[in-house]
Amino acid sequence: MPEHSTATLAALMAPRIGVCLARIPSSMKALHDLDLVEIMPTPPLPRPATFKRWKEALGPSTQRSFVPPLEPLFASDATPRDATLHFEWICRSFEALEAHFLVLDTRQWIQPGQRDRARLLALRQKFADALPSATLVWQPAGLWELEHAARFAEQNGLVCAFDPRLEDAPPAANLIYARLRGVGLHARLTQAAEERMFDRLSNTEAEEIYVVLATSRSVNDALRLRGRVADAEPSA
Repeated sequence: MPEHSTATLAALMAPRIGVCLARIPSSMKALHDLDLVEIMPTPPLPRPATFKRWKEALGPSTQRSFVPPLEPLFASDATPRDATLHFEWICRSFEALEAHFLVLDTRQWIQPGQRDRARLLALRQKFADALPSATLVWQPAGLWELEHAARFAEQNGLVCAFDPRLEDAPPAANLIYARLRGVGLHARLTQAAEERMFDRLSNTEAEEIYVVLATSRSVNDALRLRGRVADAEPSA
């Protein structure tokens, strides 16, 4: 397996490798070896106390990221009360998890038009006010082009998530948050995609890089990548 891209990535940017999970199994000690665990819960949604247990089940040095479902905030049939209660659940869960990142995966609800941009900025401000310690990450989708989405995010206090298997990293970003989602032909992290990812990430001058895997073998792939990067780091 080629090693040049891994060595470059490790030496220049010390990437942090993580995994996306719907819940944290108490017996999965292997997660302690990862730098980040991204939690994207599915219904039935857990109570904030459950997030606290999950936080305690992770290693003390493992950073945490929270990807809440946003449908109750955007769906046309959601009532104002539904939206308020869900927003409060997100904030309580984030705090119980003591998360570092809040990922706003806006899917089809936020498109490039002016009205949707305003909706996203209003939501960003609400979370910034309620969770001042959170680093807010935005996952664009639909009609957005990464170049335009990244510029919009940078101008408005957001980190733009992207998939480095498919796109180049935003060139001006100080913090890179890469999310490798397992969809369709990209359900698995192939060797070719892995090398392409490393090569693309090595072209950025970002001070911090996070790579989160949500592929069909996400935990195994993340542990392997973490080991590969660790092996490439220069010894003290």
